[in-house]
Amino acid sequence: MKVKDRNNTKEHLDVAVEVLAPGALEDKFWQTVVEAATPFEIDPRCACLLRAWNAIGVERMKLEGRLSPEDLATAGNNLKGFIQLMKSEGVFIGHVDRLDNDCFHAAHRTLKRSSILTQFTLWPFWPNNLVANN
Repeated sequence: MKVKDRNNTKEHLDVAVEVLAPGALEDKFWQTVVEAATPFEIDPRCACLLRAWNAIGVERMKLEGRLSPEDLATAGNNLKGFIQLMKSEGVFIGHVDRLDNDCFHAAHRTLKRSSILTQFTLWPFWPNNLVANN
């Protein structure tokens, strides 16, 4: 009979606890938002929208059972992409130093247009089927 290495088991449990801890993924994705937004300031109302978006994305990941490190990396990269789109839209509409609701909604409209023309996805935050429902 083979005995499991205690250190390996402990590492595995730490990862599982981190993923399953309430709010841990939302906090991780919020940190991604803050880092991606730099040097822009995030308006408090926009922060609420982004936190809600993160919560919805995390819930979708849990429902789909997609919590692997690869899935977390994909979600983080997609979130960074959305923040970059918000920054671009913000500059276009004249908000060169902050992200606010106008930036969020402008990026959202751009995603909606892109999704209609191509099989664009920003999983888990912007699934393809979201366009079909709007």
